[in-house]
Amino acid sequence: MIQTIDYLLNDISTNGSVYDQFTPESYLTAEQLNKLTDYFEDSDRLRTTRLHGVGIVCGLQFTTTTNNQNALDSIKITPGVAITTDGDLLHTDEKTLSSYIPFSNKAVYNRLLTNGGDVVELRERLAAGSPVAETLPGELPLASLTNWSNYKLVMYMEHYKVDPGLCSATSCNDTGNHVHMDQKFLLVHK
Repeated sequence: MIQTIDYLLNDISTNGSVYDQFTPESYLTAEQLNKLTDYFEDSDRLRTTRLHGVGIVCGLQFTTTTNNQNALDSIKITPGVAITTDGDLLHTDEKTLSSYIPFSNKAVYNRLLTNGGDVVELRERLAAGSPVAETLPGELPLASLTNWSNYKLVMYMEHYKVDPGLCSATSCNDTGNHVHMDQKFLLVHK
């Protein structure tokens, strides 16, 4: 089951700035450990946005390549760094994105869907001689995307939890939730 993630600290104040301090031989609960982890993750996010701001720090320039029919062949992105409004640090090496799949929106971030158009997740095809990237079901070349000029490029950190259930292939002990932070390039309808 996929779950969205709520942040503890929303502003710089003493509200939400309480966490447990442990003593020798004390029993720690999952709630206490998660609260401590959440506090420091949220504190780091708040520090990043307040000290450095949000947006592109450097690089992340992009160029598009079209074919003879003015269809979009690829989007080339230069290396760079950015900070999201949630305080996530985004970074990339040079990439050439040339295919797409429908965006699954596992984190249920509906602000991406507000303009009534589709959102697609861009994929990178590796250069000749490189190990071939797995082609996903429904993956299409960018050239098949119609009205591509009606989209804007978004670099996005998808942050969500997945409950794997009580049993795995090796045991039936509760392994806890798996927290995913997947950096993606999206085309979002303008």
